[in-house]
Amino acid sequence: MTEGIRRRGINNEDYQSSRGYVFIPPNLDRGKYIQTAFRKEKISIILEDGGGVVNDVYISRTAIQDIYFPVEVGDIGSCVACINIPPYNQYVVVGVISKEDESQLLGEDEFKREKKTATGVVSVCGRGRTGELFIDIDSTEAGTGGVFVNVKNRNRDAKLNINVFGETNIHTEGKATIESTEEINLSVIDNEAETVSSIIYKKGEGLSYSDEFGNSITANGGVVQIIPNEDGVFRVFEGDEPLLKGNTTVEQLEIEKSRVGDIISALRNSPVTAGDGGAGFKAAIIQALATTEAPDYSEVKSNKSFSD
Repeated sequence: MTEGIRRRGINNEDYQSSRGYVFIPPNLDRGKYIQTAFRKEKISIILEDGGGVVNDVYISRTAIQDIYFPVEVGDIGSCVACINIPPYNQYVVVGVISKEDESQLLGEDEFKREKKTATGVVSVCGRGRTGELFIDIDSTEAGTGGVFVNVKNRNRDAKLNINVFGETNIHTEGKATIESTEEINLSVIDNEAETVSSIIYKKGEGLSYSDEFGNSITANGGVVQIIPNEDGVFRVFEGDEPLLKGNTTVEQLEIEKSRVGDIISALRNSPVTAGDGGAGFKAAIIQALATTEAPDYSEVKSNKSFSD
């Protein structure tokens, strides 16, 4: 049967390894003490089994990210493992250990990094078996809590690339804002059909839309142009009444106006003959109609644009 590991000193020095707790000496300002501890990477600890308080204990760069300090001066914080380095007889904290009443509840294929205080928590967890990463950020104070990513270089042409081979879901219970100083491009790519449908806004050029069906919309310089594909139609709401072609309609109305004018002129200039029963007026009208162009309204209706 294997014997348990026993703490053993070297000559007259302290034990070579030990366990203790993060400690803030009394009569010190907690905030200032913690700032100094992180800056110098030194802390105070209370050793177990009556080992007493040890100040200015070096702590590894990894361990200092995992410890938490006691809320009240005089209490204890994280449980730590430390070693005594001979011949310096100097303790160094090399790791953080869960207390008897603590557990991270991790599985074999999981990891967790967490920073937690009375007002907030930031946690990063991963599961190797399922290939999942969880980031949890929670704060109890208004106006706090957030994720901040900054990507830049000298030429201001850095890139942030996110590739998802599946679905991308973004949900917000408040305001969602996307800003750009140059261009916004939303595209749907059909690799099989080799087509791209997109909505693009370029600074100084305006808005453009195009799809795999051949439809397009452009808006720039105060002009909005909607172009359906060769066999498509443009409908306002669900209308089925053809819209009139403006120029074509005006041309035909001008012809109609001229013709009516000729008829009126012919009637005015027609001699009045008593007892002919209006035969003179009739002849004048027939003559005017025969010598003037008749309007053709067959082309004034659009075959692509409809309204209700």
